[in-house]
Parts: sequence; C-alpha cells; structure tokens
Amino acid sequence: MSLTSTDHEMDALRLVFGLATENASRAISRWTQGGLVLSLDDVCEATLEEAIARLGVGDQPAVMAVLSIEGDLPGDILLTFGERDARQLCADLTGLPANRDEPWSDIEESAIAETGNILGSAYLNALTPVVGKQMTPSPPALIHDFGCSVVEQLLMTQAMISETVFVSRTTFQRRNALETIDGDVLVIPSLELKDAMQQAVVG
Repeated sequence: MSLTSTDHEMDALRLVFGLATENASRAISRWTQGGLVLSLDDVCEATLEEAIARLGVGDQPAVMAVLSIEGDLPGDILLTFGERDARQLCADLTGLPANRDEPWSDIEESAIAETGNILGSAYLNALTPVVGKQMTPSPPALIHDFGCSVVEQLLMTQAMISETVFVSRTTFQRRNALETIDGDVLVIPSLELKDAMQQAVVG
C-alpha cells in the first residue's frame, strides 16, 4: 500500500512543521537561556530504508528521550544526542562538569528528560490548533541505545501499512560557543495525524 503525498501536500506539511519548529525553538531558547535554537532540517517521506539513511541516524550509542503523542491523533517525538553532546547539554543546564566517563546521574537524566518534555509540549501546542484535536505528550522515557534501532522501531507502525514512512527532523544550533551541541528532534506522526495536518492546510 502506498500513501505517498503529492508535492503540494508535502509543501503544506513543511509549512506546518516550520511553524511548530519556530514555537519549539522559542521554548528551547528560553530553557537554555538563549544558548540553543532549532532549525527545521528535513521533512521526509520515503521507504523505511531510505528514510533511515536520509535522517543520518547512525549505529552509534545515543542518548534519547522518547515521548508518545497522546490523544485522538497519535505519534511519537524523539529527542536524540550523541553521548558527548548530551553530557555537554546537561553541563550547560545544571552548571555541573560534563563527566563523560562517569555513570549518568539522576540530575543529568532529569535535565535530558525535561528538555524532551519542553520540546514535546511546544511542538504539540503549535500542532493542536492546526488539526483541531487535543494532543499531549506522555512523560519522557530516557533511553541509552543505538539511535538507528530506536528510530526504525518508531517508524515501523507506518511501515506496516504503507510503502513509505513520514518524519520531520529538526536540528539544534548552538549560539556563541566554542563547543557545538549536535542533536536532533524527530517528529513521527501516525498516518492519521499526518493526514489531519494535510487536510487542515490543503483542504
């Protein structure tokens, strides 16, 4: 079964995710005291294998916060960092040293989880008025695993009923600092949520 969007529909989805990213960027900027902003990098519709390759999700260990979209139109939001970047973000947020060789502390895990919660809430606050349905994020689940494996698992729900999968990727940009923080936010809507966004904008 193929549920591929037209070019016009993809343009509409890029517009929706662009607006949601702006809202999330303002939220993350406040949370990091202006240290980080977000930039919409890709709105991707492709086969599962092509999407994984296009997203650049490697087979290296990653630190991730996963939030389910709860309500009539489900989906998932994934915040993902490499180990070094996640530790640096925690150091920025807590003022503690980035102890990259030590086990993760409760404070560090709470910082990543709260970052995911803030981003998830900001995205859904922007998307809810578009689709006219209430959506809320679940509490973040913190995962230390291989990024490729987790992303593939989250996309599998779409892949089971369609030849293509849909996902948006937003990247972090750090302002005025010597050390970068590389990370992504992936929004993986159900096909029902994707269709609702298309209908709201395209009609």
